[in-house]
Amino acid sequence: MEWMPQEWLDWEGKSKCPLFEAIGVTACSVMLDWMHVKYLGNDQYVYASIFHLLCFVVLPQAPLQNLLSIWEEMKGLYHSLNITHRYHYFNRLTMFVRKSGPPKLRGKAAEVHHLHKVILQLWLRHYNEHIAVHRQILLLLRLNSKIEDLLDEYRQDVALPPGPAKDLLDSCSSMCHLQSLLYDHFSQEDVQLFNYTLKTHDIIHLAAHSHQINPRLVWNFCGESNMGILKQLGSTCVKGVAPEDACTKMLHHWSYGMHYELQG
Repeated sequence: MEWMPQEWLDWEGKSKCPLFEAIGVTACSVMLDWMHVKYLGNDQYVYASIFHLLCFVVLPQAPLQNLLSIWEEMKGLYHSLNITHRYHYFNRLTMFVRKSGPPKLRGKAAEVHHLHKVILQLWLRHYNEHIAVHRQILLLLRLNSKIEDLLDEYRQDVALPPGPAKDLLDSCSSMCHLQSLLYDHFSQEDVQLFNYTLKTHDIIHLAAHSHQINPRLVWNFCGESNMGILKQLGSTCVKGVAPEDACTKMLHHWSYGMHYELQG
């Protein structure tokens, strides 16, 4: 939002990366990746903090027993909410407890992405409405779910219309502000909850650009799907050939497949 393409090209201090030598490629072509900024970034800290509170503070049994109870609830919610991308297991405290540092959720991007409705319902079932910080957490989770619903609703748009774009920016800003307040609230505890990083700030930047480009267009899920296809292709190319020849065979098969795909 600070550069025009030609102004950046004329700037003596611009990056020397060879990629920028391609015609039409400037700093304006670079965008933050929503998947790594949010799902494999900020959400990992927020959701882990929720699980930590539920297992170690809110629920009455030992942490592991609480987690096993939560896992049973999660499986029911996955079914009732018709969520396809699910955790296959969530029965170990190491899913969010680390040897050092603040709690951070483990999992694939798709698993974290599709957790927002489940974790909102879990908190609704167990939070104490008379505790102010619990209400703040509920508001944060509701804003988070609203953000995901907005992106789902406008998934086909290259850029969000003005009204939804403003709504997205306002929701992201409020959510990150609440996270900052929660971070301060828990800063004196033995475990730092609701940790935030530069990626928290990046969420707001991406929302601020949503009237120009939809954040769904700048995440790496498409690349992740492509990796899955390549993995399946690679597994069919390792039999009967020397290890050093497997990659060559795989690339040949890939080129044949792309030829027929593009011809079709």
